[in-house]
This record gives sequence, C-alpha cells and structure tokens, in this order.
Amino acid sequence: MGLNLDKYQEARFQAFTDEVIRIEGGHVNDPDDPGGETNYGIAKRLAEAHGYKGRMIDLTKAEAKEIYRKAFWNDSLASNIMNDAAFNIYLLSIHSGHKQTTLILQRAVGVTDDGVIGANTLNAISNASEALLIEALCYRTLDFYVIISPKTQYKYIQGWRNRLLASRRINWKERINEYERLL
Repeated sequence: MGLNLDKYQEARFQAFTDEVIRIEGGHVNDPDDPGGETNYGIAKRLAEAHGYKGRMIDLTKAEAKEIYRKAFWNDSLASNIMNDAAFNIYLLSIHSGHKQTTLILQRAVGVTDDGVIGANTLNAISNASEALLIEALCYRTLDFYVIISPKTQYKYIQGWRNRLLASRRINWKERINEYERLL
C-alpha cells in the first residue's frame, strides 16, 4: 500500500497547526504586543486580510486554521519539506513572515541569505541532517527573538524560548500518524 500524500499532507497540516494553536492560546489583546489583538495566534489584521469580518474574540478554531492554511501553509516551504524541520519553519513563518523565515533558514543551512529560495538553498536543506537543521533553526530563531525583544521590553522572550524548546521534544511522526488515522 502506497503513501497517500494528500492525506499525509493534511495530517501534517492539522498536527502542526493544532500545536501552533496550543502554543498561541485563545483570545489576547495585550497592549504591549506589536501584533495587536489576536485569537489562536491570528492577528486581527491578518484575519481581516483573509476576509474575516467578525470580532476577534468570536473567531473560531476552524476559521483560524483556514487562515493558517491560506497564509502560512499552502505552497509554503514548510509544506514541501518532508521532515520534522518543517514544523520549525512553519512556526517561524507565522512569527516572523515568509521573508524573514527564508533569511533565517538560509543562515541555518550556511548559504547566502538573500531571501530567495533557489537551488543552493534547496540543496543545502536536502543535504542537511534533520537533527542538525532543527538545532540550527532553533538557535537562529532564538537569535531573531532576542533581536526583536527590545520592542516589547523583553516581555515575551522567555515564553518564546520555552515554546521553541518544547516543540523540539514532540514526536512528529507519531503525532502525524494519529491525525492521519482520523482522516
């Protein structure tokens, strides 16, 4: 029996996104957060850009997931990398945007950080050890969090660090298989 890639990709999206939502929590309207009002980690301006017209407190988990799918998963690098580093790339793109994620990923794999995913970047990702790629992404992501932390007087850095480190302990193969059985 062959691998059903559509089902497997959907299981990956669901597993990764449920973890993102678990990390991000529910409705937050912290005046110190430059992202503004959020629900399930979706900022109000992002929700509105994807057609959401309601109050953020009323955004459902299902609506948040579809925004994550459209804004960060469909046709993304994370959805095309078939190892556990994909979660780190997905989470980083949510926190920093696709361009910054590309730059951080390029630094992690040791290629010119030009912000363009080309042959050199793809080859470096393909040739990298999965464990070392995840490790390098975690360190580079922590560097990024330190750089942006002065904007919030370092209020969130410990939480960002803890969430990033906790994500490294997830057995993604097992988690994705659980979701695949549900589909």
